[in-house]
Order: sequence, then structure tokens, then C-alpha cells
Amino acid sequence: MSGMDFGPLSGRTIGVVMREALRRGDKAVETKRFGAASHAKGVKDDGGIDFFTDADTAAQKAIVTVLRENFPTFGLVGEEDGLRVECDRDAHGGHDLWFTIDPIDGTLAFMREQSHGIGSMIALVRNGVVVGAYVRDLCTHEVYGFRPGSTNAHRIMLTDEPHRLGINPERPLIDQYLLLRDPPEDHDSELILAMARKPKNGGAFKNYTMANGSIGISMAQLWKGEVGAAVLKGRHNTPWDFAPVYGISRKLGFRFFSIVEGREGAACRFVAFHPSIVGTVEPVDHPLLVVHESRLSELDAWIATHDR
Repeated sequence: MSGMDFGPLSGRTIGVVMREALRRGDKAVETKRFGAASHAKGVKDDGGIDFFTDADTAAQKAIVTVLRENFPTFGLVGEEDGLRVECDRDAHGGHDLWFTIDPIDGTLAFMREQSHGIGSMIALVRNGVVVGAYVRDLCTHEVYGFRPGSTNAHRIMLTDEPHRLGINPERPLIDQYLLLRDPPEDHDSELILAMARKPKNGGAFKNYTMANGSIGISMAQLWKGEVGAAVLKGRHNTPWDFAPVYGISRKLGFRFFSIVEGREGAACRFVAFHPSIVGTVEPVDHPLLVVHESRLSELDAWIATHDR
């Protein structure tokens, strides 16, 4: 796939190595599954302590080892230890190729010893575009994502059997759930509160459901068609969290919209959000709605009614 500047490597080969890197990280986590020492590394946007564990660092080390052995000229950006390695652009025709690494997505869930909501994530970014990404569920060991050059995204089971991901086009939003990672009232958004109401009270969805822990495992509910849309509250996007989620979602035809509240009589709006993926933490001014492009007419009809 020289057209993608991978040198002699094929997209299929890169996908296999990316998944193997996550598997090695998973194995490192398993050795420290219970009782891993935790450490504070900062303060989160909500004022809570941001933690990492010995398992996070062990998993990242395992993932990095695989990537460096196979892709020595690619860049790396990881969540732990300020990991940042620049791409050797001369080796790739001036193009910027780099991996994002989130060794444990859902560290607090891991520390609580949950049996759900714990994942690991990796993405390959080329010139600001995600060209491959995988999310691994560290509890079920299933993998979600796509390789470079693929036209589809898949759910890969323990047997290595791939199942193509996609939505049910016959189910309207009003018959599906809205996925939230925070209660509706915690978003400080009248529009989100309205969307989350039941249809008899003017809501856009059947109801809402909650998820915690890994953002990647949460969003897998959307990719599998368990929910119809998702709201992300974050005040900033970190590349190791956002790149895999954004890349897989876009591959499946989902669109991202900033939820902009009306001011002084102005209508509430959904504004298209399509950022370039960069290796730094980027601020996010509004909560984000993620919904499939085939559902936009339903969303437009609902907000027209809501604004009356």
C-alpha cells in the first residue's frame, strides 16, 4: 500500500500488528488484574483525581514494544509517562504517521475491579486522519475496529471470527436509547435534557441509558446498534481517547455534532464537528452528539419541533 506511505507494509499487516499490540497489553494487565498499585497524576476537569496504576504502565510498555519493533519510523503518542515519539517523515515521503495508545481506558473502573467498562485502544493517524483503529474489551477480550485500507469495521470475537458492525436502518431514533456517560442534569444543557425525555414528554429517543468506565467500550454500544446515539460531555479531547472513538465511528457512518444552546431567543443547534486529529490535548467548547448520518432527517425534524 505504497499509496498510503506505509512502505512495504500492507494495511492488513498493520492491522494484525495493532491487534497483537493490544493483546500483549491485555496480557500485561491480566498479571496485575487485582491489587495493582495506584498513583495520582493530576486533577481532572471535574475536580476529581486522575489516577494511573502499575497495570497502565506495564500495558503501555508492552504495546510500545510491539509497535517499535514493527514500525520504528512511526510516531507514538501515549497516555502514560508523557509518551511522545515523532514520526520520521523522511521515511514516509513527508507524511506524518503516528499511533495513539491508551493502555487502560477506564482506569477507575479497573481500580474498582469491575467486570465491565475496561478497555484499551489504539489508532493510526496519517496527516490528521484516523486510518486504522481498534478498541479491545479487557473483560471479554473482544476487539472492535478497522485496519488501514478497509471499507468496513468489525467486531472480532475470541475465535478471531469477524462480524461486520453496522446499525439497523429500520429502527428510528424514537425506538432507540440515547447513551449518556453522565446524568442528563449534569450536562448543564436544556437541549440534552429535552432529548433524554421519554417521547410522551417530547423527547427524541425511547429513553436514555447510562455507561461508565471506558469511553471506547461505551461507544461500542453505538457501533453494535444497542443504542441510537451518544452524548459526550468532555471539555477536552485527548488523542489517545478521541482518535480511536472518532475513527471507528466515522468509518461506520456516524457524525459528530456540537450541541450549541440557544441564547437570547436563538434556536438550539447541532453544529457539525469534524476536527483534524492532532497529538495534543484539544479543548472542546460544547458537548458532542454522535448519531448515524442516516438519522439526520429525524434529528432535524425533532429539533424543529423543539424550537417552536
